[in-house]
Amino acid sequence: MSTQCSPYSTMSERAFIGYTLGYTMNWIIDAFCAIPDEWLCRSPHPGVNAPGWIFGHIAVTERRHVGMVLEGVDDIPKPLRLFHAGARPGETEIAAAIESKEQLVEYWRTVRQQTECYLERIRDDDLSGVPSCACLSPDDPNRQNPRREWLVMTIHHQNYHWGQLGVISGLLGNRKGAG
Repeated sequence: MSTQCSPYSTMSERAFIGYTLGYTMNWIIDAFCAIPDEWLCRSPHPGVNAPGWIFGHIAVTERRHVGMVLEGVDDIPKPLRLFHAGARPGETEIAAAIESKEQLVEYWRTVRQQTECYLERIRDDDLSGVPSCACLSPDDPNRQNPRREWLVMTIHHQNYHWGQLGVISGLLGNRKGAG
């Protein structure tokens, strides 16, 4: 959906969300792929997550937002669950979960296709509804978020972490993909 829309055309809210999700995706992938492989699972600085974790986290969070929260589907592969928020895993744990950069990129592309299919199945009116998600606790601060807000959080989240990947790339002396 996102690659089919022109920003100059009239589009539905769902199409605009898809367009916005897709707008920076290739730049994020470029920033990730510009980071040398030897840094994939290593933190470039104390307190900074490894680039492989950051990229995996982008993909897994999108799938959690759309798959688990909006669709009620929990299909995140077990090895990739490491990339959800929470404890900061070590280099060995990250390396055990990642086959390659290409594997992570392909997983995110698959997740994005699932997100685009979701956007094609619903109507704009559905975006204002609150999903009934068993995966959120009753006291979760996002429990009453409308569907559109979950998608906006996904957009913001991917771009926030794009910035981190760009900074890491710069720390390692590479300017490609830094934005």
